[in-house]
Amino acid sequence: MSLTISKSPTLPLYADNLGILVSEIGFIAASFTIVGISTNIIAGILSDTWRNIVYPLLTKLIEWKLILSRHEVLEEIKIAYVTPQRGL
Repeated sequence: MSLTISKSPTLPLYADNLGILVSEIGFIAASFTIVGISTNIIAGILSDTWRNIVYPLLTKLIEWKLILSRHEVLEEIKIAYVTPQRGL
């Protein structure tokens, strides 16, 4: 409970104002912790999926010239922007 109170020092004041018991504050703190852990696990799985599947796939598509690389996209934007304005 002390970690949750340090994150939100006004929590005891709200609890007193609303008539919430200390055990209910503990339940709220535990639910925040469970949601945080679950979110971290899901984010880790998505990160691993991106790194192991999506990134190599995008790399191959760029290598095979099926999609443009970031550099090529920026060059296209630069050409489209600079040509009408400055008349290269």
